[in-house]
Amino acid sequence: MKNRGRLASRIIAVIVCMTLILAAVPTGVLGAFAQEKGTLRVTSISDIHYFADSEKGTGDTKNGFSEAYNEWNDKGSRQHNEVNALIDAALKKAVAEKSDYVFIPGDLTFNGELAGHKALAAKLEAFEKESGIQVIVVNGNHDINNYNGVTFKNGVKESAEITTPEAFREIYKNLGRDLVTDEKEDVFTPSSGKAGSLSFAVRLKGGYRLLVLDSCKYSADATATMFRRPPAASLPSLWSGLSSSAKRQRRTARPS
Repeated sequence: MKNRGRLASRIIAVIVCMTLILAAVPTGVLGAFAQEKGTLRVTSISDIHYFADSEKGTGDTKNGFSEAYNEWNDKGSRQHNEVNALIDAALKKAVAEKSDYVFIPGDLTFNGELAGHKALAAKLEAFEKESGIQVIVVNGNHDINNYNGVTFKNGVKESAEITTPEAFREIYKNLGRDLVTDEKEDVFTPSSGKAGSLSFAVRLKGGYRLLVLDSCKYSADATATMFRRPPAASLPSLWSGLSSSAKRQRRTARPS
């Protein structure tokens, strides 16, 4: 009888312990173990470096673009005149392979030109409507607060209008950001500054969760230098404020 009593006590103790353990585990964790992941087919396209036709200017040339743009483009290595056809081919392949999603993890534009972002977003939204395939984008290091952007819309090379984090979020609000279901839980809000402010998370088909991470260094709270070049008029004052040793270091510095 004593042995039976001890055995019963042990069984009850085990049951109580298991109950306490299960009660302490979040239901989402149990669901993750219980849920069998489904099949997910994804097409990924990166480093598009899109340059809008509207920014190339017009002229009496073979391709109809301005002479200044053509001269600049011929000296570079980017395929600005072929980029639309290349994107169309990649998206066509995504349709042929019956992809569930198209991921585009930057760089989306050549150097963050606002007009380029707007043109690309319109192109991708049109693809979504036609194909029914959801596109999800995230900015690359060329896309935000980049003062190296150019335009030839006036027939000469000029600085293009930059794209701020706020403008980027608005332009691409229907390309991934529209899948967010809980603004408080799924959208990252930095405690200060803007670094990482374009990060969010979404739930995909098949029980998957996608983290869209904005890891770019485009604001002073991440770095004081990268893509934060001020207007040329203010450069002399910054240069004069450097010490003699700092100036020598900047002149002699070489990429590693």
